[in-house]
Amino acid sequence: MDRNEYELNNHLGNVFTTVSDRRKLVCSTTSFEADVINTYDYSPFGAPLPGRSLGALKCSNYTIHSTLYPINEDFNTYITPVNILNIPSPTVLNYYINTPNTTGKILNGRIKLQKQGGGGITRGVAKNFSVVSGKSYNVKFKLARSGAAAVAQFGFRIVDNATNLVVPGTNFTYASINTYPANTAQSYANLFTPSANGTYRVEFYWTASANVDLNIDDVQIYYEDVVVSQVCVPTGEGSRFMFNGKEQDPEMSGEGNSYDYGFRMYSARLGKFISVDPFIKHFGHYSSYQFAGNSPISSIDFDGLQIVNAAYNYANDGTRLLLKTEYSQKVADRIDEVISLIHSDDAALFDYVNQYDIVITAGHLEQPHDGNHYGHIDIQVPKLMNFKNEAEKLIYESGNSNYWNDEREKSYAEDDKNGDKDQPAFKAWNKRFNDAYNSGPVTAMVGKLTATITIDIDKIDEFYRDAATDPSANNMKWFSVSTAHRTGKHEIAHFFLFAKFIMPLPESQHNSYGAKEEKHARKIGNTYDDNPDTQTDTDNYDFK
Repeated sequence: MDRNEYELNNHLGNVFTTVSDRRKLVCSTTSFEADVINTYDYSPFGAPLPGRSLGALKCSNYTIHSTLYPINEDFNTYITPVNILNIPSPTVLNYYINTPNTTGKILNGRIKLQKQGGGGITRGVAKNFSVVSGKSYNVKFKLARSGAAAVAQFGFRIVDNATNLVVPGTNFTYASINTYPANTAQSYANLFTPSANGTYRVEFYWTASANVDLNIDDVQIYYEDVVVSQVCVPTGEGSRFMFNGKEQDPEMSGEGNSYDYGFRMYSARLGKFISVDPFIKHFGHYSSYQFAGNSPISSIDFDGLQIVNAAYNYANDGTRLLLKTEYSQKVADRIDEVISLIHSDDAALFDYVNQYDIVITAGHLEQPHDGNHYGHIDIQVPKLMNFKNEAEKLIYESGNSNYWNDEREKSYAEDDKNGDKDQPAFKAWNKRFNDAYNSGPVTAMVGKLTATITIDIDKIDEFYRDAATDPSANNMKWFSVSTAHRTGKHEIAHFFLFAKFIMPLPESQHNSYGAKEEKHARKIGNTYDDNPDTQTDTDNYDFK
């Protein structure tokens, strides 16, 4: 599976965490944790907070072979002699006397056990330790004898919590054990393997009729284990989208300090835009560099032009709707009004162009030096193109260079979904591809006739404001409150004239009709009178 990344953000669009769909196994468990790629926290104006932001990490697993010791004692901790009691005692490393007529103490870096009467019975010392299921345990220790020279036998064994023998008694003769301070080392590899976790007990013992002492040193019970640890280091690559969900530009100012809002660049360190607001004359009560109305907790700056209250609206199905400022809502309402009034004014013209894909929107238009420019139409026409075969034509029409691969993957998915081993969907794709590839050269008209009409609502409103204070502007008698509607009708008339009269002509002649098209578009646009009875005769229009 390719790694998909998901962002966790808040109502402001601030990206706090980026995670992937990969699961990470928690060591020595059957649990998983999220694969966190980035984490961020911000000051109110967007600067990343030191110590609370972490960029992308590169993590590697390292296998470490470790030796783990339930018991590992050389008894050198105690400087003065310490008695070993008849019960486990933390003061003496949890060793305890487990037989009568026996005394013991830790001194000079060893355990020394002594016989106190009682004849030739077995005496000893013990210690409990925890075991892990499935691990193979090794045992090492050193023994020495001291005291009287007499017949004696030394040994050790391991029992479980129910006193069942895990390692049967292993015995050593008097002669086989060195006299203290020399000692005899014993070592046993892979001595036992527990079948379950639990508590075991190691016991050291000796039997002697005379006062023979047992000395024990360097006791080790251990096993080898493999530990997988993960080490993560920063890669230096941060998320592209962070504060307000905007794309950062780390090359000039460092990570998280500069953001591209579309119309302007924003400095999170300054808490301001670094260029003047193009709409400053509409918002004179604000600084021309301010960000989000100086209210970054409740608002965002949508695109470097518009302050947006960051309260989202949701559709009935839970889909988050686009944010609209008071200003953008006003412009959208004006465009809706233009479309509605053109329809009521000239239904015949409206119905003619409405059979095509026409978009009417608001936007800023560059103004010519010799007058005002309030509307513009961009017409896209089909093109006659030559292709090597039908397969190439379909790739071009789809706008997807991987069109055929994608279609093949869809056929696989369909066959898998239906559980059909005969792969009918894939076979249909394969036939379609081969037929298209072997079709030979193809000439086709690609695309369709569409248009986008842009009306400069701000420029129209600006003219009205200027006209209210400048008497010289009143000489434009044709310019009335219906300017936006008249402009819309003028641009729609352009499309009508082009579609009906000019497009059918050879493309080489299209430009020669530009002036004539403009003359008739102005004529039709000036017929706007909000009167449904005056319609454009689209069937019999005289284009002369």
